[in-house]
Amino acid sequence: MSLYVALTGLKGAQSSLSVTSNNIANANSIGFKRSTTEFGDLVANSGLAGATGGTGTVLKGTSQQFEQGIIESTGNTFDLAVNGQGFFAIRPSLNGTDVSYTRAGAFDLDKNGFVVGSSGQYLLGYPVGPDGTTTTKSAQSLLPLRLPDSSGEAIASTQLSLAVNLSSKGSVIPDEPRFASTGYQFDPTNPLTYNNTTSATLFDSEGNPQTAQVYYTRTKAPDADDPTSSWTVNITIDGKEVAAADGNPIEFQFDSLGNKTAPTGPIQLAAHDPANGAAPMNLTFDPGEATVQKQDIFSVRSVAQDGVPPGRLDGVSVDETGLVTAGFSNGTSQAIGRIAVVNFANPQELAQQGNATYRATGGSGDPVYLEPGEDGAGGVLSGSIERANVDLTEELVQLITAQRNFQANAKTIETDNAMAQSILSIRG
Repeated sequence: MSLYVALTGLKGAQSSLSVTSNNIANANSIGFKRSTTEFGDLVANSGLAGATGGTGTVLKGTSQQFEQGIIESTGNTFDLAVNGQGFFAIRPSLNGTDVSYTRAGAFDLDKNGFVVGSSGQYLLGYPVGPDGTTTTKSAQSLLPLRLPDSSGEAIASTQLSLAVNLSSKGSVIPDEPRFASTGYQFDPTNPLTYNNTTSATLFDSEGNPQTAQVYYTRTKAPDADDPTSSWTVNITIDGKEVAAADGNPIEFQFDSLGNKTAPTGPIQLAAHDPANGAAPMNLTFDPGEATVQKQDIFSVRSVAQDGVPPGRLDGVSVDETGLVTAGFSNGTSQAIGRIAVVNFANPQELAQQGNATYRATGGSGDPVYLEPGEDGAGGVLSGSIERANVDLTEELVQLITAQRNFQANAKTIETDNAMAQSILSIRG
């Protein structure tokens, strides 16, 4: 009997050695979780009351240990780590329905802009609204995270702010002798019909540039009876004149010190229809308080508009809540999605699939899909990876222990064999 008892000990030592060797071999594997062996004793029942005897040991199972591994900074945006409990959800194929789970967060972008793992698995996340709020959160709503393959959305200009200094010595154009017989008529193609002009680039709804040209014509200079000054402003966008929405002329009034007294706020312009078929542009024109008439030379003091052209992808960020945001060269940003974190009631019962990935089983419980940081789920750290939770010192001790157990059980077999030989010798 002792021979067979020792044999179970040898098998147990071999199992422990295999598990320990696997832990050591994966000490540098990202997201790897070490395993431990669990043994139980075997007992033989003779059928007599109280007459039982030990018959060796048996491997009850191998258990994964999911304590946190060391988190190491890498600087790569798509190196991700779950700081706490939970797993990333991944999909082996783009159009498949199977979902696996991992803590190995060494992700990158493929040629189509999808966030993928080292073996090509697609990282899954929840759809979000423009403000970054998760719109739906369930297994059915999970989508492969993908960065836009096109540029950032264009934003049409709605505001033109243009502050200038108008020359206090400017002539009153309509009073010039050249117009005495024909009468004065503003003509943007004739520089003799205005004092000064400047331009600004606007953007239509398609992101195409539209040139706004602003013309300033002095219509009244100060005199002994009235120290104020007046100017008329004409605006064209891509050569088409745009008037005020109320149909009244756009006029600037200045006091004797050259400070603007009118208009006192922005002026709504009539809608402009771009020739390229983009949506109508509805603009306000704001000269601001900085528009004055104080120096001899015309100058632009400030110019600003709120439209933006399309831009190329310029950067990506992932915050602790898992929100993935793309930034574009035009200064805009776009929320792409939120990385899902998945918890299980009993993660030790997850089935290993290799490459530090797992699938759910009846023993693990159903996956609970959460946002990072929600209901006990860990947060997401970008630019970091989680190393294996293998302690080499501890594993080497286990290795030596397994070796000693193997040797001891082998010695039992050797002793049993020697005893058997001795008995045979006596009988002989």
